[in-house]
Amino acid sequence: MMLSVEISSLSKVYATSGREDSIGCPVFSPLDLSVEKGQFVALYGPNGCGKSTLLRILAGITKPTKGFACVYGKSAAILDTGAGFHPELNGFDNIFLFGQLLGFSYSEIKKQRDAIISFSGIEKHMSQQVKYYSNGMYVRLALSIVTHLPVDVCLFDEVLGFGDAAFRKQSIQHMLAWKNKGGTLIFSTHDMALLHGLADTVCTLPSGLITHLDAVPDILNYPAWVNDLQIYAVSSEISSQSLILFIEIDNCIEQHNIDVTWLLHPDNMFEQTCGFSTINASESVRMMSNDNTRLSVRAEIPLYMLNRGIYHAELQLIYQREHCVFSESNCISLQIDSIKPPAFTNALRHGSVRWISGKWNY
Repeated sequence: MMLSVEISSLSKVYATSGREDSIGCPVFSPLDLSVEKGQFVALYGPNGCGKSTLLRILAGITKPTKGFACVYGKSAAILDTGAGFHPELNGFDNIFLFGQLLGFSYSEIKKQRDAIISFSGIEKHMSQQVKYYSNGMYVRLALSIVTHLPVDVCLFDEVLGFGDAAFRKQSIQHMLAWKNKGGTLIFSTHDMALLHGLADTVCTLPSGLITHLDAVPDILNYPAWVNDLQIYAVSSEISSQSLILFIEIDNCIEQHNIDVTWLLHPDNMFEQTCGFSTINASESVRMMSNDNTRLSVRAEIPLYMLNRGIYHAELQLIYQREHCVFSESNCISLQIDSIKPPAFTNALRHGSVRWISGKWNY
């Protein structure tokens, strides 16, 4: 057995004041974890449980309070959007900057430069300064660099969910191919679909409990039926004022505990993803059907919140407003011809991810 990562009695305590001898708040329990070469491990847990702290310790950015953590071989980390890039340099220059920060020589990076650019899908924007890049473009370029250089261990903090549906699918396929060559991945996520698609085992923080995927529902306190959810029908309609999305969900035992989220990913990389969710819907009417295991959901979204262009709709199902238990990318492709927006909505049309309330019927 060849180990890629070894963690023993690891703990981290942040002081509650500036004094080193002050009583602090532990981030997670003493942790023991051994990761074999070619293994993918997901870090799962609520915000503040220590996922990012653990990854920072493994990356050598943060020192542990007790215990030790060793990473064997060359490692690369993507922990913050834009970290490792210089905002005044263009994409070409930042490939070499980021790669050299990871410990690779100029010649090693140059051999992979064309493959990195092609994989990123942002060839047309490589001459621009990266300060004009969106978060998705930052992650595209960073992932492309890391996954095309000969690293042994990758450390990702919530980055595999960035980008449009096609790029995420491409990234996952590339990571699985890298795994077959002996690559090791430790990544944090809240997305159960991504977790099931990539991870071999799950480390649940702050307890540090290690479990296999078939035991995840019990560990995370949600019932096994959520893994049997099925999308029975998906359709869309565009009226003069609204975009209407309709789905039927089968095997939905607890209809009141399932929320529906739509993410509209634009073809234009400089446009931002727009999100709509029953979690924050201002109008919500629940109409229970005769079949208590089938949930019909109709979402009506005002067209003035969308810019003109082509969108690819991604569907997510959220259990108890916390766990993403189903994710299907590129369910529908849409051509939007926006109407003139009211003045009060202009500020809402920009941002990393826009979450807009609409009319929902269950």
